[in-house]
This record gives sequence, structure tokens and C-alpha cells, in this order.
Amino acid sequence: MMQLRSLWIDNISAAECANIFATLSNMPLLSSLLLSARDENEALCFEALKPRSTHLHKLIVRGQWAKGTLECPIFCNYGENLEYLALSWCDVVEDPLGMLAPHLPNLTYLRLNNMRSANSLVLSADSFPLLKTLVLKDMPHVNELKIMDGALPCIDGLYVVSLSKLGKVPQGIESLGSLKKLWLLRLHRDFKT
Repeated sequence: MMQLRSLWIDNISAAECANIFATLSNMPLLSSLLLSARDENEALCFEALKPRSTHLHKLIVRGQWAKGTLECPIFCNYGENLEYLALSWCDVVEDPLGMLAPHLPNLTYLRLNNMRSANSLVLSADSFPLLKTLVLKDMPHVNELKIMDGALPCIDGLYVVSLSKLGKVPQGIESLGSLKKLWLLRLHRDFKT
């Protein structure tokens, strides 16, 4: 087990988090980790996930976040090691892009899927300086996306899919000089206008 580099754990309950995550923290070669909750309403607590090595670069989470998740070590102390992050079913009250950007400066891939969040998403100047791919999918409350000058300087692909309330072109999208792939699919009926 200690030689594993890639691991997928499914059907996790909130009660099992501390034990499972403490064990994962001691795996020295782990580089890719997928954690999936029992269902989309199960809140996972990441307090015990404290990787002892810097090999863990890819993290995929399917499940709700327990309160205070961004203050947990995996984001606060370890976040600069993550390069790939995909989140599903994680409902937050705030703007997830604004919440994540300060903790994850070295991300090259970010996917937010099936997430309830603030109505407005803002990519502030200097956010995600190395990000190459951003996927925003099935975010039913989002009606506005703003990209400030200086955000996403390395972006290659932007995929905005099934944001049913997004009725206008993201403000500041013209500042993304490195963008090569842009998908705008299944948005509000006014978007084409």
C-alpha cells in the first residue's frame, strides 16, 4: 500500500474521513487521489488530510465540504503543491474562484462541476497564474463571470457549460491573450443575443 501512486476511494461517509485521510497522509508516493462521498449530500471533513510528501499533485473530490475546509492543511499548507483540482457536488455560499485562488497558485487545471455558489464569479488580477484549463460546468446560480485584467495569463482552454443563468459574455474575456479553446454551451437563452 505504501508504494501506491494513484488511488480512488469511493462511498466515503463523514464518519470515516478522519481515519481514511490520516492513513492517506502517510503514503509517501501518492501523486493522484480521487475521493468520492457516499452521496452528494455527504459532507467530507479534510482536517486529517496532511500529506507528508510533496508528490500529491492531483486531487479530485466528489462531495460536500465540511465547514472550514479551506482552512484545512490540504489547502492552507499544502495547496501550493496541487496542480490539478476537480470539485463536484461542493456547494459554497461564496465565489469559489475567489476562495480557491489564494490557496492554489500552481494549479494548471481546475474543474468546478455541479456546484451551487454565489451568483457572480470573479477572476481577480493575478489569480491562477499557471492555469491552462478552466472548466465551469453545471453551476445553476451563476449569472455573471468577470475576468479582471492580469487573471489567467497562461490559460489555453476555457469551458463554460450548462450555466443556465449566464446570459452575457464574460466581462474581460478579451484580455485572455493565450486562449486557444473556448466552449460556451447550454447557457441562458439570452446569451446568443
